[in-house]
Amino acid sequence: MRKAPKKLPARLKRKKRYVAFFVFTDSRLSESDVVSAVHHSIMELFGETGLSTAGFSLVEYQNGCGIMKCNLDFLDKFKFSLAFIERIGDARVSFIVLGVSGTIKSARRKFIKRFLERGIQEKLERIRCPR
Repeated sequence: MRKAPKKLPARLKRKKRYVAFFVFTDSRLSESDVVSAVHHSIMELFGETGLSTAGFSLVEYQNGCGIMKCNLDFLDKFKFSLAFIERIGDARVSFIVLGVSGTIKSARRKFIKRFLERGIQEKLERIRCPR
């Protein structure tokens, strides 16, 4: 009978962070559009090694607000690559990083919830994307 493989010890696992963001755009974007744009941006700036180091994935995305997971070692480069995304398809976009957290729960509470409560989203939507 085969034994199940051992789990990796916690000290050897890569630490991850959750980046809360808002996509400022005139059109509606799907989750797959956002993921492919981030994927393309990281690939363009840092190549395949950067893409494999990033370890990013979309945790949630709704109405322009979302949370993405990435490795702690790649966090600064990840935020840098978000800033370089200007277009998704034909739509002009601008990514605004709301904050970085260690857990999904605190990212929702600290950044997404506050962002929506303060009405900043409505103020940003009144302004057009920079052309």
